[in-house]
Amino acid sequence: MIVPLKRVALFCLESAKEETLARLAELGLFHVVTNADAPESAPRTVAREDAGAVARGIAAVQAAAALKPTDFLTLSLRAGTARIRKDAPKVVQRANLLADLCAEASEEIDALEQTLGRYGNFGAFDPAQARTLAASGIPVTLFTALPSAEMPAMETGFLEVLALTDDCVYGVAVGGELPEGLTRIPLPAESVEQTRAKLEKARAKKLTAVRDLRAMVADLPALRDAATAADEADAYALALEVMASAGPVCHIGGYLDARKEDTLLAEARKQGWGVALRDPEPEENPPTLLETPRPFRPVFALFRGLGILPAYSESDVSVPFFLFFTIFFAMLIGDAGYAAILLGITVFAHFKLKKNAGAEGLPEFARSALTLLYVFSSATLVYGLLSGTIFGMPAEWLPEAYAKSATVTWLGDMNNVMRMCFIIGTVHLTIARLWNAVDLFPDTKFIAELGWTGVVWSMYFIISSLVLAGAEQPSFTVPLMVVSILLIVLFMLHKDELKTDGISLGMLPLNIISSMGDIISYLRLYAVGLASVKVAQNFDTMAAGLGMPLLLKIPVMVLILLAGHAINFAMGGLSILVHAVRLNTLEFSGAKGVTWSGHEFKPFRARAPRISSARQQA
Repeated sequence: MIVPLKRVALFCLESAKEETLARLAELGLFHVVTNADAPESAPRTVAREDAGAVARGIAAVQAAAALKPTDFLTLSLRAGTARIRKDAPKVVQRANLLADLCAEASEEIDALEQTLGRYGNFGAFDPAQARTLAASGIPVTLFTALPSAEMPAMETGFLEVLALTDDCVYGVAVGGELPEGLTRIPLPAESVEQTRAKLEKARAKKLTAVRDLRAMVADLPALRDAATAADEADAYALALEVMASAGPVCHIGGYLDARKEDTLLAEARKQGWGVALRDPEPEENPPTLLETPRPFRPVFALFRGLGILPAYSESDVSVPFFLFFTIFFAMLIGDAGYAAILLGITVFAHFKLKKNAGAEGLPEFARSALTLLYVFSSATLVYGLLSGTIFGMPAEWLPEAYAKSATVTWLGDMNNVMRMCFIIGTVHLTIARLWNAVDLFPDTKFIAELGWTGVVWSMYFIISSLVLAGAEQPSFTVPLMVVSILLIVLFMLHKDELKTDGISLGMLPLNIISSMGDIISYLRLYAVGLASVKVAQNFDTMAAGLGMPLLLKIPVMVLILLAGHAINFAMGGLSILVHAVRLNTLEFSGAKGVTWSGHEFKPFRARAPRISSARQQA
């Protein structure tokens, strides 16, 4: 469910506002409402700069640690011995200093490489001597020309071709004006040898900085602590910023879990705060606090990963979202072999994460994500075994008794799977419409939702009769459709809404046709799943049909199978993001009226800043 909230205005003495914030952080009950248009205070500016500096330091260390010796130099990039520094500001300062050195060296390397690219083909010469000759009346000019161009004669002096490439001629004109048709190149500031020496020096400078950054891998815990402190400082400064003052009194606004009202009031009496509570107004945009039955809570990790959340005024659809997403996942991947691999990866990741987590245990998000993977891979394994799909192997490769079993035979029939997709879609949309009816009751608009339920089932019967072999349209389909449309027309709006929302009646024919498209959309479960199976089968057939000697055939066959199934598995993951998410967040949510426009309820827990700007303390 979406937990009911209370809008809170809390008042305290100006002299006690920092103590008030500290106590609110300890309670962890209060979601602070901020003003995005308010000017940023100096403490918050410092806090945000700290957060940016820490994030940059972490990114620099991680990027350096990920480098391979061949990434930018042939020299060794061994990390050496790291020294763990417990002073967080100094760790942040050092990481940023090294990041600056890397950036400066990279810019210098780029500039020098461009200079070498421009002048390297002119060979070794001293531009200082050329300027000396020019000062004595003997001009020296570098030039380029197309390979097809003829070298013109000079009235005085001479031309010399220094280098010739496939697309350019490099030369020098001495003792006269450069003839037309040649492109003048200004003399470099220094010789090519000097530029190369500077380039080597810049590369060595970058190498040293990268080595030092790699040596700071052991300091990442201190950097992450600094990141947490900077985030808390930002949150604290923001809360302090929005505590508006009116003389000796200041106040702060926010939202509270309605069930925690007595706890806040008791603390207010104890601390001498003034508290005003009310229900959120319809025009407000309160945060969303979800509380779902424990078995379904892992879906919150999926919501967080997708960046979606129902609005406060909407419904908590996490239970049907979880159940149907699991079904969609199983059908879209549909292969027991892939499911077994995913399950094995999940078990391995669980073991490694648990081993590295220490006494604190896994974070909640990691536990939820692992649970989702266990559920999704297990469901896919069951569906793949029931359908006889194992790495896309043809039926003749499977044991005969298994290949001819009832479930494999039934799910191998295209007509049956298409019917199942239509039924899943119809049931999914029916849940949305009946849920709407329950939410609206006793308002007469609930009757219109029952009418929409009738439209959904009428469309199912019509689509089945048109698409499925042997399916006949029941005799009551047309009467059901007519009655359902009448219920929608008569009860979807109240009389006083006809003037303002009457346009929705005009859109009704399009919405009814759209409901047919919604049901047909679930056919993607069959189409995408079938495509995945066919791709797997093609790779299997390609590998098995190689006409090579056995010793050559085996490694090539293994390579084809590994590459082919890896690509297919990756495409299956992409189909989950596209199709399974769409069916939940578009078709179902459109029928249910969920816009996914909510923002998360985040209780204020930030304490007073533990560090100030790392640069100021360095």
